[in-house]
Amino acid sequence: MQTSGSGRSWRISWDQFHEPTLEKYVAEVSIYLIGDQGQSCWSSAPAFWLWETEQRVQVALDEKEPKASEYRNFCRELWLLIVADRSWLSSKFFPDQNFAKATFSSSFDRAFLLDEASSFVYELRIER
Repeated sequence: MQTSGSGRSWRISWDQFHEPTLEKYVAEVSIYLIGDQGQSCWSSAPAFWLWETEQRVQVALDEKEPKASEYRNFCRELWLLIVADRSWLSSKFFPDQNFAKATFSSSFDRAFLLDEASSFVYELRIER
């Protein structure tokens, strides 16, 4: 019911999933009918960070924010490392040309993003 397409292929977009894990990590599922009988197959378009890079980094910062005040009881300066884990498809990181200039909201003093796939570390601009 939630697919678009007809004939031998259909697509389900992330905004139709109604399942938090799928909504978070999968952009689209494509279904292809193989032959006239038997099983079909499905595939998912890669869930790379091709867009929304700044928004996804801000979400990661926001998720750690509740801990910041607790950490301040023990630390004078707070640094945060966000890791784009190379072993998870949902963690692949592709910065766009605006990423280096983006400013993020956080109470952490410094924040970094480690892209394991490229072994590159980005320092994030933080605004309180």
